[in-house]
Amino acid sequence: MSGVLESETSFERYRAPRTTSPPDADLTRWDVSTDLLCHWGDAYELLCDGQHPYPQARPTLDVEPRDLRLCRKDLNDTLADFLMRACASDHAIRFHTAAEMKAALESARASL
Repeated sequence: MSGVLESETSFERYRAPRTTSPPDADLTRWDVSTDLLCHWGDAYELLCDGQHPYPQARPTLDVEPRDLRLCRKDLNDTLADFLMRACASDHAIRFHTAAEMKAALESARASL
């Protein structure tokens, strides 16, 4: 993939920036939404011919992921919206649990 080091993992490419200041960060607990972002960032690349959802291949809080429909005009809007939410860098927008994501994916699938 262009712009990605061969040794770089999905986590390194898609980790979301902190949404809280360091004193407020709970470093004793893993947030599952970060794992979900990693997996769906890879899915975005698969659907968009290797393009990363973010400029400079790094999520930042002040930049939304590139709209998937720019590279895949054939995608259903509900599925594209699902993927955009899954790739959001802002924790407040992303899916917070796998169950929440599964329900949204099932809804998107039903709209196909």
